[in-house]
Amino acid sequence: MKSALIIFNGLKFPYYVVEYALAQIKQQNASLHNLFLKATKEISENYGFPSDLQVAEEITNREDAQKDDMNIINDHIKLVTDMARSEGVACTNKIITDCSLHEVLKLLNSFDSVYIDAGFDSESTSMLANNKFKLSELIARATVPVIVVAEDRSVS
Repeated sequence: MKSALIIFNGLKFPYYVVEYALAQIKQQNASLHNLFLKATKEISENYGFPSDLQVAEEITNREDAQKDDMNIINDHIKLVTDMARSEGVACTNKIITDCSLHEVLKLLNSFDSVYIDAGFDSESTSMLANNKFKLSELIARATVPVIVVAEDRSVS
């Protein structure tokens, strides 16, 4: 049986990639596997309102934020699983933290095709994004077709 992989980066959930991939996968009678990449920690941003910084720090701490981030990823896993199930597509999921390009390339060998968001490594990519490699590096070194889906549903 054919199998396909969708790679998600950080907390961003590109519906358009999932919808496109599911349509293709269903036609090919393939199974779906999802790889959720995340970084160990978020990139810190400058806080614009220093007068209430102490209050904000007291409300939540880093551990709470990490739990919240994992809850978001788990919600995305449930969502993509439900979307696949509604299309009659078998689905599995995996989360990897701080994944290198080498690790991803080893995983790709198990699949017939890979679907990924065109904004995988753009500046607007969400928090917890894995920035250990660029989309262009993945495409150049992949041994299976990498289908890049843009938000406007264009494919390359």
